[in-house]
Amino acid sequence: MASSTPSVGSAGPRDRALGRLRELIDFWGSGRLVATAVAALSVTAAGLWLLSPSRPPVEAAIPTWSPTAGSTEPGAGEPIVRVTVHVAGAVKRPGVYRLDAGSRVHEAIDAAGGPTAEADTDRVNLAAPLVDGAQVRLPEFGEISADWSDTEGPVNINSADAATLEGLPGIGPSLARAIIDERERSGPFEGVDDLDRVSGLGPVRIDALRDLVAT
Repeated sequence: MASSTPSVGSAGPRDRALGRLRELIDFWGSGRLVATAVAALSVTAAGLWLLSPSRPPVEAAIPTWSPTAGSTEPGAGEPIVRVTVHVAGAVKRPGVYRLDAGSRVHEAIDAAGGPTAEADTDRVNLAAPLVDGAQVRLPEFGEISADWSDTEGPVNINSADAATLEGLPGIGPSLARAIIDERERSGPFEGVDDLDRVSGLGPVRIDALRDLVAT
């Protein structure tokens, strides 16, 4: 009966490959063979990394933003708006100034160097928002406003409403309200000097009103 054991010459490719691998392991040893394979993989990986296109540095990938007029703040979605106003009157550096939208009158006055010693800051609303193209005028003590110059004769401080009183030099919204409150609380004023009953009306303001009001 013929033997079923395959001859060496009839070994398939798989058997030949396994035999070759055994021979390498016997010759090199398993540890040296693994080390050689790892080194070969490292060299291959290094070559691929060197041939790949360089990536930009992290700083170059971060978007930048500059807070200039007309630019867009990241995430805001709307351009930053600046307003231009003319600051005049009793300020140290009158002129045209550009400020951020939403700025207030007091910020425009600060941009112009602040008020002078003669400035009557009670005559303006320092908290009012700025309007593009408008003039912010800070009057001096005793300066007659355009509103008052349109009236005829002296203002009766015992009957004038708040709007009329605000047109007088040195009288802003808060002082006009204080004059009305005082006459309603303590009775009519007997003369101009009687205005010293009103908190905030000192001798300088009262002298500026002397020829402009009546009782």
